[in-house]
Amino acid sequence: MHRERTEGVQNYDANYAKHILKKGRRFKDQGAGGSGGNFAGLDEDEPEMQLGDWEDASRKKLTAGKQRERQGKGKGGKFGAGGKGGKGGDVPKNLQTCPHCLESVRFAYGSRGNIVHQTENIYIALENPKIALLPGEMIIATVDHSAAPCVNECDENVYDDIMAAMRRVKAYFNSGGGKGGSGNKESRKAVVFLEQITEIPSRERQTLGAGPHCVVRCFPIEPSMLAETRSMFRESLVDLDAEDEFSRVHQSAKPTRPGEGVQGPARQGGRGHVAKRFPYLWMDFNLEGGLVHPVDSKDRFRRDWAKGVLCGALDLDFLTNNAYKDDGEWNAALADVKRGFGV
Repeated sequence: MHRERTEGVQNYDANYAKHILKKGRRFKDQGAGGSGGNFAGLDEDEPEMQLGDWEDASRKKLTAGKQRERQGKGKGGKFGAGGKGGKGGDVPKNLQTCPHCLESVRFAYGSRGNIVHQTENIYIALENPKIALLPGEMIIATVDHSAAPCVNECDENVYDDIMAAMRRVKAYFNSGGGKGGSGNKESRKAVVFLEQITEIPSRERQTLGAGPHCVVRCFPIEPSMLAETRSMFRESLVDLDAEDEFSRVHQSAKPTRPGEGVQGPARQGGRGHVAKRFPYLWMDFNLEGGLVHPVDSKDRFRRDWAKGVLCGALDLDFLTNNAYKDDGEWNAALADVKRGFGV
């Protein structure tokens, strides 16, 4: 059943015809005098099972190279009915080109030594200079792309590692480690943690590598701007919910307690802040409490909606703002982060 779901249903009539040609005179047509019916010469109780066995035997004769070639072509490709050109065929490419997968050919955090902390389940890295919105901006990402597309879907041990990483990032910035600081009060920062996921794949496609990589973004800001940033996010969500009656009733933002995280009460057997297998927006303000908002339509939350609100709160131009003037500034920030994390 699993193979049929992932590779497509086989053409049993064609398999049957090949079976007859292969048997030749040895094939007994029981249809004329017996009860063979359309599957004469086969077990009338389970004809599909025998055809499946015959098909599997023929597959064993393929070389490894021919097998890989066949899996990448046609309607019955390895990763779904879409084949190489269909939706299902894009799954392996998603893993090969994901910028957050350690084994990806496009892994974006290895060549420059961005990773400053890593466990079996997660890693922390300094964001690349061309992407970073703020100096010292970091990401927390899971190691296994296929395990979960977002924090709310993570297993308990992975979730615990993510929360521990968030506490470690907070300690680094709260102690004055950001932007070349040496522990003085002026260099201390607060951290806004953001996760935005607008679409979750089916469990089957997720297992094969479809969907987004689980990433929490960490933005260091001035402590004096923390309350204003929280208010800006809350007001933006209220304005978004005011668009229609359904949103006003069902899509309101839910607050999280300090240090609780997105799974919240679900860890103690209660009802979570957002249902499983449902997209959402999560923001936490220096681990002093946050907001979780379900995403019913990705059209209402553009890809960088959360970043846009953050730029509005900090009075930054989303399109033109650069965290670093040049590579020298970024290299200095990386050296400072590595010192702070003991790398």
